Amino acid sequence: MIASVIAVMKDGILSGYSASDPDKLNGGPYVQELEHKWAEVHKVKYAIAVNSATSGLITALRALEIGQGDEVITTPFTFSATWASIKLVGATPVFADVDLDSMCIEFLKSTPKTKTLLSVNWNSNSSPFYGRLEDLAQCPGTEMRGEIAVYSLNQPKNIMCGEGGVIVTNDDELDRRCRLIRNHGENIDPDWIGYNFRLTEIQAAIASCQLDHLEYLNNIRHRNWLYLYDQLEQYKDILVPQLITNREIYSPYCVAFRWLPEQFGKFGHYPNRARVVETLRSEGIPVATGVPVLPMQADSLTTPNVIKLQYMQYLGFFQIGWPNTYEDMDDIKRGFRKVIG
Repeated sequence: MIASVIAVMKDGILSGYSASDPDKLNGGPYVQELEHKWAEVHKVKYAIAVNSATSGLITALRALEIGQGDEVITTPFTFSATWASIKLVGATPVFADVDLDSMCIEFLKSTPKTKTLLSVNWNSNSSPFYGRLEDLAQCPGTEMRGEIAVYSLNQPKNIMCGEGGVIVTNDDELDRRCRLIRNHGENIDPDWIGYNFRLTEIQAAIASCQLDHLEYLNNIRHRNWLYLYDQLEQYKDILVPQLITNREIYSPYCVAFRWLPEQFGKFGHYPNRARVVETLRSEGIPVATGVPVLPMQADSLTTPNVIKLQYMQYLGFFQIGWPNTYEDMDDIKRGFRKVIG
């Protein structure tokens, strides 16, 4: 990886794009190498590298011609970029509740204004429902099921280059549109006003090298998840793991559990999630409690499961990938032992 970065520096070509030259629409050699390898690994016809998964979602939505007056069904239990991208193209996000076990979206009846379902594989867990567009930001290696999908390359992901993203599709026209939207396409086709969503050569070189080791990196996450799951199984009545739909290939971005204090202890001792989090963090164990949820996203009437997860139950552990080991998983178990006794 370092050698590739040095090679880019020696070439002096930090970006191979031009906004006005059709021959330079598709970026430099490392961007094109990353795209070729990504398409091959994910068994698709096209891959389009962009500067973030957020940019990728905006690009994909625009390529699908989704905009003002349209509705897109999605989950409120996700990073804000998922629904923000819908707003940024002028469409309206319609939030569906999630299944408490899988933490993925439950089906919501569409309306005449519905253009697609934007599903999210939360913590790399395959959503049972999917539409034309999939948010696969957290799970490189997972294959697309719809028409177009977006992966993330930002810092904590399985494949990372600081910031970046990759769009995939098998559709010739969607590929063409995405490339125009990525790189000021109005200079080539006036019907498609674009942005500067371009990935640099250094970022592409870093991501391309890591992609060569995707199976190894994903296997670390898979093994650590299985080990942690086994170590915490004795607490399964009160610490319920996320129900995984693709166990054989699961390589989690984050390992999630539900904390169910109402089932805790026969003497009526009910530590709430805040106390659990405080204890774990005091032991030096980073733990997440969900994602920022705005009032527009969720309420107790339309999305009660999201409210339960966000404010009472969700516990997530990010230290699951390289360089974490079984010893780090043992630290999490020791933390829970202090909570439970």
